[in-house]
Amino acid sequence: MTVSATQSATASTTAPKNAMQSLAGNFDTFLSLLTTQLKNQDPLAPLDTNEFTQQLVQFTGVEQSIKTNSNLEDLIDVQQAGMMSGAVGFLGTDVEVAGNMAALENGKATYTYAFTKNAATCEIVIQDSSGAVVRKTAGEPGQGMHQFTWNGLNDAGDIMPDGLYKISVTGKDAAGGPVGATTSYVGRVTGVAATKDKSGIILTVNGTAVPLADIKSVKSIDPDN
Repeated sequence: MTVSATQSATASTTAPKNAMQSLAGNFDTFLSLLTTQLKNQDPLAPLDTNEFTQQLVQFTGVEQSIKTNSNLEDLIDVQQAGMMSGAVGFLGTDVEVAGNMAALENGKATYTYAFTKNAATCEIVIQDSSGAVVRKTAGEPGQGMHQFTWNGLNDAGDIMPDGLYKISVTGKDAAGGPVGATTSYVGRVTGVAATKDKSGIILTVNGTAVPLADIKSVKSIDPDN
């Protein structure tokens, strides 16, 4: 789940604050009980001070740990704020993301694919969100990276509505054997958010949350779009 930077900072500072308040309450109770014990101790058999001295040391250690965690949270927030500032630069840019679902917008959807070895033939299949095949066409064979831009027309020549469409790439070598392919898509970044989990900074690409680490490349923006 993505949250804003402000929400992240609020959540991070609440936990240490609550922990410190709980510790303070327990410490006050401990001192009250200790004072009562000292007042009512038998003068001929005074209390052993070692036990409550150790408890005082434990309270001090816990307090220091909470403060350390609070400081670490502050450092993480500062680091994340810096990452957010840098990630804002992605807004409005076109990026390449590993995957097979591109958004068709204004009669254009851009995909990239790469074969693991040299392919003699290549077939590209485009499916809509329901899984129905809307377009089959030949693609560029050969080893390496290829870009495919779909014009939004189905096999009958009709214009398909804007939305997400899946690409499947099948390659065969000269002997007719299968050749594996990896796919990615190009989409525009429309949002930036922060999380407290390992995902870190999240970009919104084609309406989908994408971790910043999954961005393969940044594309130059076509001025006509």
